[in-house]
Amino acid sequence: GAGLAYKLDLYVLDQVLEKIRLLQREGLNIVPHSINLSRSDFDACDMVEEIRRRVDAADVPRDRITIEITESMIGSDFDFMKRQVARFRELGFPVWMDDFGAGYSSLDVLQSIRFDVIKFDMSFLRKLDEGDSGRIILTEMMKMATALNLGTVCEGVETEAHVRFLQEIGCSRLQGYYFCRPIPLDQILERYREGRQIGFEDTGASAYFETIGRVNLYDLGLLASPEEQPFLHTFSTLPMAVMEIREHTARYVRSNPSYRDFMEQFFQLDISSVTREFIPFNTPFMDHILQHCCRQDTRAFFDERMADGTVIHSFGRRIGINPVNGNIAVAVAVLSVSVPGSRGPA
Repeated sequence: GAGLAYKLDLYVLDQVLEKIRLLQREGLNIVPHSINLSRSDFDACDMVEEIRRRVDAADVPRDRITIEITESMIGSDFDFMKRQVARFRELGFPVWMDDFGAGYSSLDVLQSIRFDVIKFDMSFLRKLDEGDSGRIILTEMMKMATALNLGTVCEGVETEAHVRFLQEIGCSRLQGYYFCRPIPLDQILERYREGRQIGFEDTGASAYFETIGRVNLYDLGLLASPEEQPFLHTFSTLPMAVMEIREHTARYVRSNPSYRDFMEQFFQLDISSVTREFIPFNTPFMDHILQHCCRQDTRAFFDERMADGTVIHSFGRRIGINPVNGNIAVAVAVLSVSVPGSRGPA
C-alpha cells in the first residue's frame, strides 16, 4: 500500500472525539470509546504522540479513549510494541489486547506486556455448545486473567445463556447483540429523548461494577485472605452469590447454579433472572450481613436456623461500595447445611 492507513485511523479518532463532545453537550455520561490501530500506523508516525495531541486538544479525558491492538501486531516487533503500549499506559490511555484467542495466542505476551483488558475473540462463545472443553478453557482463562489483575471482555454475546455463563466465571465486561446492535449516534440521542435508551454507566461507579464483574462464582478463594487460599480452594464448587444491599433491601446481582438451586430448595425463591429488583429482607441472615459485612466491613461466619431445625452455615465479605449511590456489594457463600438428626453438616 501507499502507507496512508494511519491517516484513516486518525480520521476515525477525530470522528470519535467529535462524537464525545456532542455527547458531553447533551449532558450524557461519557463511556470509553475504543480505537483500533494497525502495525503500519506506528511506522508512519509517532502514533502515541499524535493521539495524545489530538485527545488533549479536544479536551477529552485520556481514559475515555481506549487503544486496542491485536497480538499479531506485537509479534512483528515485540520490543518496539512493548514500548508503545507502555507509553500509552503511562499517558493514561487504557490499552486492550484485541481478539485474544483468534489465532495461536502466546501467554508469554501477557507475561511480558502489561495490558488493562484482554478482549476474548467471539470464537470462544461459538464453541460453548460443542462440549465441555470450551467452557473449561474459557473458565480457566478468566481465572488466569483475574489472577493477573486484568479486566476481561467477551465478544459475540447473543443469548441469556451466554450472559449467565460469563457472569458466573467472572468476565467483567460483555459485548454483543444481546444488549444492542450497533446503532448510529442520532438514534442513540433519539432513544434518550424518547426514554428508550439502553443506558450509560455512570463513570463514577465504573470501578465498583468492575470489582463485582471480576468475581468468579466457581472460586471461593476470593473470600479469603492470601494465607487462606490453599484451604478455601478445596471448596471451589460451593454455592456462591453477590448481593447488593441498599439499606434494608437487597437483590442478587450474580449467582452460580448451586446457589440458585440452594435458594430454590430452602427458601422457594427463584433468583434465576439476570436482574432483580431490590426487595425487603428481615431475616437473621440479613441481620448478620448488615451488621458485620456492611457496617463493620468484616468477614463473618453466621448461621441461620430453619423452622425444621436445619442450620445453614454461611460466610460473607463486603467487596465494594458504589460511590454514586452508596449501595454495598457483598459476596456470600453457603459453607454447609446441618440437618436435624445428622452427625454433621450435609
